[in-house]
Parts: sequence; C-alpha cells; structure tokens
Amino acid sequence: MALADAQYLQDHPTSQKWTAYRIMPLKEVSFIDDEERPPEVDRESLTLPRFHPSSFIQSLQAHVLPDVKAHYHFHRPQGLSLSILRIFIIESPYSTSMTHLGSSLTPTDASFDSSRTLYIAFPDASPFVYLSKSQTVGSLGASESKSFRNLVVEGIPKALSRPRERYTLKPTNISTKNLDALLHARGVGRTNAAGGGWDIYADKKKNESPLDTILPTPPLSEESSDDTPELAGKTGTKRKVERIDDAEKFHKRARLCAQARFGETARIDDGLGIERVDIVIEDLFPGSFRSGLVGDDRGPDDKTNGERRKPKGGQQNNFEMSFGYDSDAEENLPGQHATDWAPNVKLTFHGSHVFAGMRQLVENGIIDGERMPGWLTGEEGITVGAVRHGRIRGHKGSGL
Repeated sequence: MALADAQYLQDHPTSQKWTAYRIMPLKEVSFIDDEERPPEVDRESLTLPRFHPSSFIQSLQAHVLPDVKAHYHFHRPQGLSLSILRIFIIESPYSTSMTHLGSSLTPTDASFDSSRTLYIAFPDASPFVYLSKSQTVGSLGASESKSFRNLVVEGIPKALSRPRERYTLKPTNISTKNLDALLHARGVGRTNAAGGGWDIYADKKKNESPLDTILPTPPLSEESSDDTPELAGKTGTKRKVERIDDAEKFHKRARLCAQARFGETARIDDGLGIERVDIVIEDLFPGSFRSGLVGDDRGPDDKTNGERRKPKGGQQNNFEMSFGYDSDAEENLPGQHATDWAPNVKLTFHGSHVFAGMRQLVENGIIDGERMPGWLTGEEGITVGAVRHGRIRGHKGSGL
C-alpha cells in the first residue's frame, strides 16, 4: 500500500494540499523569581536540526502515537528535491470503531475502517516542513483526523530536538497543492524572500544592483531600438516616425508596469501555480462615514486633535453589534476608538494560477499596476492573511 500511494502521489502531484511550517529554534529556559518561564522563539539563531530518517521515525513514534499501531514509509519523488514520510494509522485495540458500536449493531466495512494517512515532506537543506491536509480514509469524523494531525505537528519539533537544542514549528501562511510552488516560496533557493518583482535579485545570472551607476535597459526598450534600423532602411533618407495611438501607449505602459511589479514570476507556463488565496481586510472604514455613527453627537467638523467622542453610556453602536467587531483587531492601532468601524470584507481568489491571472489583468490594463498592493503580486509569499493599513500580516491562528 505504501508503494502504491507513493506511485499515486507521483502520478497525481496535486492530490494533496500542503501547508508549510518553519522550523525555528527555541531559547534556553529562563527563570524569574524561581519560576520557570516558557521558552521563547530565537529569531536570530541560524541553528538547524540534524535530520536522519531512521532516527527521526524512532523519536516520532515515542512522542506522537505510542499506543497506536502505525506504518511509516519514506520515499523521494522524482524531480523534486525533498523526501516524503507517509504515516498510515490502522486499526488497533486502543483505537477501534468497535467501541462505539452497540451490541445489537453489526459493523460494516465503512464503519469498521478507521485508518488514516498523513504525509510529511522534508525539503533538502531547508528550514521548512510541509504537512498534508488531514484526510479520513474510513468513516470516522473529521475532528479525530484533525486531532491526529495536531499530534503530529506537536511531535515533529520534539522528534527533531535534542538536549539543550529545542525547536518549534511556526506556520508560514502558505497552503497549496503544488509542491513546486512550495519549494519555490519555502525551499532552499534564493526565492524565499524574493517574490514578485524582487526575483531579479535572486537570479544568479544577473548582476544588476541598485548601486550601479548605469541604469539597465528595459527589455521592451531593447526591442523597440532593434526595430529602428529596419524602419530607417526601408524609408531611406526620409524618416517617417509612425505615430503611436493612445491605445498602444496604454497597453505598452501596462506591460512595463506588469514587468516591474511581477518580474519574471507569475507566468502561466511556469508550473508554480497557486490555486487559492484568502485575504481578510481589517482596515477601518473611511473617516467621512464614521462621523455619522450612532451615538456620536458631533458632526465631521467637530473633531479636535483627531479625537472622536465615544457613544453615550458606553454602549456599542448598531454597526459594531451587527458585525461583531473583534477587540483583538484593535491591538497596535494607535488613535482607534470605540466609534471606529471596520466592515467584514473577505477576498477569495480561485484559479489554476492566481498570481498569473493578476498579471494578465495588469497587462490588459484592467487593474492599475501602480496602485495594486504587493500581496496581490505574490511577493509576500503567503496565501492566507489579513490586511491592516495596507500591509498584510498573518490572520488569526496563522502564525504571523
């Protein structure tokens, strides 16, 4: 079965949905007033754990599921620089569907099978780990399948840790079915922090730098300069400069803007397509609307020093009660008061290649590439996040 699943994963690379986690070291335990404080993440350390398949499996068995029978299998897919661990949980006396059945009920094949499969991918020489989405092979509920996955997530850093060298997993806000896209955004190459138009600095073949005294020639300008001698040869001594209409100027400007914002990324045929992006907008509504909220006795011109008067009696206005404004969103937002209102706006983009579709919209002039936020170009390298003050950050529970 393990070999069959490995071949199926090789033939159908998009059959699993993967989530990337970052392996981060923890600081040594500190004591304050003879009380042990929980370990903190050491963001400055460059220490990475050693990984050996057999040792890792032995440690994982001791920390994850010591009382459940499981089968472990390592394999390397062709064409990918990573190793995949398949964990298969089967029926055992400690985890059986027979305990949930009454004496008068006869178990069927669907209700008796409680096996589960989970994949863990380890990129070569990379501080990241990819976990597949929890799936239930039998008829057990999704809650037990998720709990099994959570146990594995907690057991991976314990299996990688050693005495005085502890690690933890940090979500990186990117989930996709494309392993090539994960290796490009969360792999060992130079493209981890060079998405969108910044990929020019990750290309080893190009030595362009912002400190160069001579500006590079744009590609479209080179093409236009190559066509000039041909036009001059046809017309002889008489040069005829063809007038470019406004439409051609608009499309050329849009293509140049798309090239500047996306660089060489987000191509339809690059094989790095991400199929879904979920964004939550947590920016406040413009101030012209907040002045008319319920409970505010002053008009928009009666504000002093940017202060707003709170509603009478300390009660929430109707908009806050209807949308359930979360108090957590007010953290680290200076000058925000109870009368501020943030609408509940969620954006979800679907497609075979979301960022390539965004690039095409910019090239066709449908989206203004100059005003488009950076998280729509893929340069942030995340698929789930929340936008505050135009900057994207991790959504609740996503880890950033």
